[in-house]
Amino acid sequence: GSPKPKPEPMNSIRWTEGAENAYLDFLRSMYDNSADAAVFLDEQLENLLDRLIKFKHLCPPLDKIAGLRRCILTTSIALLYDVSDSEITKLSVFDTCSSHPFN
Repeated sequence: GSPKPKPEPMNSIRWTEGAENAYLDFLRSMYDNSADAAVFLDEQLENLLDRLIKFKHLCPPLDKIAGLRRCILTTSIALLYDVSDSEITKLSVFDTCSSHPFN
């Protein structure tokens, strides 16, 4: 038989400390308003990370800064990440309605 194509190597994902803290802050403030909304956000993030492990260029590149990509998690929250080789670094989680520099 013919050789099977090699699967893409799995990407690893890591948080920067700032991104992880920002995300936990979002979850806490959302949870204060609605536990369902917080659970929904966390599920959206987990689903996105599962896809990013397989397809690291899934989200569109950021116009302003080469190498960075932005994913929309919910109508008001986005994830910013950097891709290098097989590692994905989550740089920021932010409110898309704020005056964040990546909006």
